[in-house]
Parts: sequence; C-alpha cells; structure tokens
Amino acid sequence: MIAERQWAWMLYADDSRLVLCVVCGSVALYEVAIELRTDEVEAFRAGGEAAVDRLARRVSDEPRNYWARRIQGFNDELGVHEATANWRSQH
Repeated sequence: MIAERQWAWMLYADDSRLVLCVVCGSVALYEVAIELRTDEVEAFRAGGEAAVDRLARRVSDEPRNYWARRIQGFNDELGVHEATANWRSQH
C-alpha cells in the first residue's frame, strides 16, 4: 500500500500495476477495487493524492460505472493483507 484516505480509498502498488480500492455505499459499505489505466496512473504521478481523491470520488459516486473493471477478491490476493498491516503500522 502506498497511500490511503481513511474510510475513502487505499492505493496499492506492485511491480506491474496500481490498484485503487474505494469504499462505496451508504448504509451497507463495500469496496470496489480497480486497476488504474495508463491515463489514471499518469494523473496520479502528476497530481498525487489529489488525483486519486478525484478518481475515488467518481468510483464512489457511480460504482456501477466501474464494475466491469473491478478486481473480484482483491483483498484475498497474496500480500494484500500484509501490505495493509505494514502501511498502517507505519502511518
């Protein structure tokens, strides 16, 4: 994990991708995890967390628009729990 806005989003990075997990919903909360496209990665590199905030807001406001891109079971992928715990122990 390389960045987080608590109760809004978490950004993960590995050697080949950036994955954004966005908290969605109002009564029942759930996450939508998407791999960032090239243009979104470039926006993050240029605009930092503000660019991630904007994208996360779009995902949160209209999660159905991102369902085709969602990564089912992302939180169960190898290393995700460890990355989250490591980030939170340092921040």
